[in-house]
Amino acid sequence: MNRPSVSYHPIIAKYPLAFLGLLVGLISGCTYSLLRTATLPADSFVAQYRQYEANYHRTFQLVPRPEGTPFDVAEAYLRRYQPGPLPRIFQHSTLYDRTGVKLGDFFDEGRRKWVPLEAISPHLRNAVVATEDASFYDNDGIDTKRLVAALVQNAEEGEIVSGASTITMQLARQLFYSPEDRFAPTLDRKINELFLAQDLTALYTKDEILEMYLNLIYFGHLAYGPEAASQVYFNKSAANLTLPEATLLAGIPQMPGEYDLYLNFDSVRARQRIVLDLMVQ
Repeated sequence: MNRPSVSYHPIIAKYPLAFLGLLVGLISGCTYSLLRTATLPADSFVAQYRQYEANYHRTFQLVPRPEGTPFDVAEAYLRRYQPGPLPRIFQHSTLYDRTGVKLGDFFDEGRRKWVPLEAISPHLRNAVVATEDASFYDNDGIDTKRLVAALVQNAEEGEIVSGASTITMQLARQLFYSPEDRFAPTLDRKINELFLAQDLTALYTKDEILEMYLNLIYFGHLAYGPEAASQVYFNKSAANLTLPEATLLAGIPQMPGEYDLYLNFDSVRARQRIVLDLMVQ
């Protein structure tokens, strides 16, 4: 049967009729037997796609691209989609005495000092990419293989155990969804997240995306971003992290409460071994 002619968002042109089925599986965790027998008529697919695309474009406007550095871009999107106290990206203040000795950090929400990508140790950058999104530099915001693997795993388990989120998809959650809505188990959110990831990839370089992602993620103990985390845990700049230090930090963001360097060091070391294994694959 010929498919209807339709103008697709890039994501749908790449992943046509499998698209909604994959997402339904990711969200609902339905049984594998049900997925094997499910069908989606082309007419129904096109109608549903048009509705989701229209809703996406009504909700999100990524262009024109905000001017400035990755920090400026992230701040602009956060102001637009997550209104609140300004600036939206909080940073701590550090007090020094007149001889240059640090007296302490002062902050409300947490510690963060935004740093450019080149001021972050390559060890940490490589460890985070290997851990969170091995195909980051090659994918278009979506890792198709991981998406399919997550679908099968969720279907077999009968619940959501894997979401296949890339670094760009995680960044989209940080920029465009409030903390309360970031992990809402809804089909709309998951579809929008995939649209956002592809549009971010089209608008920004991989280095810009990685800089925004690293500076926004949480490393536990009120430390946001690699510079604050490096200071909190190792009393040094993120630029000077060694490979062992970087692999310890890279494992924390997935579960900051569980991987606590101060309270649960054995779990952190076990997680570090996983990070190292992923780096050599």
